Amino acid sequence: MIKTFYEHNKDIKHMWDAWVLQPDGSYLTNWAVCGQAADGMVYAKAGIDIVRVNDMGQIMYLKNVQTTEDEYSEFNL
Repeated sequence: MIKTFYEHNKDIKHMWDAWVLQPDGSYLTNWAVCGQAADGMVYAKAGIDIVRVNDMGQIMYLKNVQTTEDEYSEFNL
């Protein structure tokens, strides 16, 4: 999986907020990523991650939700 990731991306930067405990016991963080694909195209995406951990701090559930799927699809000059 990691090899495939780097075959499709020249460079990538990832940033995120602090993990915030939710009322249901899960944790949530906002994230953003920008990068340059192997073909030279640049891109930016944003979203949230939701995680649940056990008593030993091991991840038991992880959901990645992209929030920028079509963010600029209506942009016209």
